[in-house]
Amino acid sequence: MKRLLIFCFPVLIISACKKQSCYVDPSSCIQTKIDSGNWKGAPTGNSVKQYEFKQKIVFVFEANPVADAASAVYDQDCNRLGILGGLAGIREIEGVDFYANARYIRTIWHD
Repeated sequence: MKRLLIFCFPVLIISACKKQSCYVDPSSCIQTKIDSGNWKGAPTGNSVKQYEFKQKIVFVFEANPVADAASAVYDQDCNRLGILGGLAGIREIEGVDFYANARYIRTIWHD
């Protein structure tokens, strides 16, 4: 039993650290974009969510998530990768279905 615990403990620590490595603080340009508020669609219901997509961290700016609102997707360097949603129901970023291939990490801001 002791050997099992000695083996399992390091495995748990390693797997926990791997998950936490995705908790990246927004870069200064992302934070500036959040603070500016120019992207918001309405006084409430706006958010910025962090995802892992195509092995990099991206941020989805959801402006008042209603049926016809589009959400802009930016990488850590503030490069706009595309939009999601809108009237056309866009699901692809860089030719890949975002929601089928992205891993939600956390909401970094909401009102």
